[in-house]
Amino acid sequence: MMEISSYNRKKIAILHAVAIMLVLLLHSYFWEAADYPVAQNVQLFTGAYGISGVAVPLFYFISGMLFFKSVNHVKDCFSGINKRFRSILIPYVIWNIVFVLWYLLMSYIPGISGFINSDILGRFNLNAPIASLDFLLFEPAGFHLWFLRDLMLYVLVSPVIYVVCKRFPLVSIFLFFVLSGWTNRCGLTYYAVGAIVAMHYEVDVFDKGLFDNIVVKYLLLLLFLAKCLMTMLPSCNAVMNNPYFQQIANMAGILSVWWIYDVLYNSYSVASFEGVFLRISKYSFFIYLFHEPALNIIKKMGLFLLGVNNATLVVLYLISPIIMCAVSVVVAKFLQKLMPRIYGVLVGGR
Repeated sequence: MMEISSYNRKKIAILHAVAIMLVLLLHSYFWEAADYPVAQNVQLFTGAYGISGVAVPLFYFISGMLFFKSVNHVKDCFSGINKRFRSILIPYVIWNIVFVLWYLLMSYIPGISGFINSDILGRFNLNAPIASLDFLLFEPAGFHLWFLRDLMLYVLVSPVIYVVCKRFPLVSIFLFFVLSGWTNRCGLTYYAVGAIVAMHYEVDVFDKGLFDNIVVKYLLLLLFLAKCLMTMLPSCNAVMNNPYFQQIANMAGILSVWWIYDVLYNSYSVASFEGVFLRISKYSFFIYLFHEPALNIIKKMGLFLLGVNNATLVVLYLISPIIMCAVSVVVAKFLQKLMPRIYGVLVGGR
């Protein structure tokens, strides 16, 4: 069983908070920025293919590491699968339904219905129940929940991942790299790398073994930053959309974030704010589940009040995630106090 020190437990919690803020940032994207070069480039550099693009791979990496840290035999995977049924699958089903109900409710609220830009309800057809169910649970209806859908898939095949990664760690990385690129489900690679760290290293040993060489550190960081800069060059679109390039660049991003945290923590840049990060981390899963379509309303209301130009687009892009995070935490605390059992079910017991 992999041991995780108190330092690395706190590190994982804080990185969860950082990653969820990056998810909010990439979902804060304004399509209106296409006509405003400054705002567009800011969004591209920090968005889904830029800096924020490391968030989901980081979540998969940590998820794989935490799932397999207690796995010593194939049979242990089934215990983990059973636990994830409550912590992943049930919230996934509930929040897809909640997402549809959100749109149903907002469509009848005067002044709010104008901020809806998706015909979610139009996707349901009583004469085509199978297609409607497929949209609700497999597409899924709550578009941001695709991460949980894929994560549950990786959890279900965890016995296979365990056998391959345990016996052939280096070969398995190559196999998952090719398979992920072919199926365009790159999360499998990050999840498997997390599994390999859990099976073959202690986290502290992993840190020291990988990051002793300063050249390796900066090569990883330069590769990730190069990917972020390439997002602003239309000529690089084909490369950016290549799933094999994405896997390499995002793994460089994951590892860069992992060691940059240590640099910032030791310089007290993180340590002085760890209380804030830990509080956000406590509600990170709820923030993820709750933020759509609420974030879209915050964005559109901001544009309605401030207008559209380079300055407002950049400011709203950067502050909308902060507002959304604060609103989510307030709602989560309210539900915890008023309906603790229901809140527990909504967040899978977290």
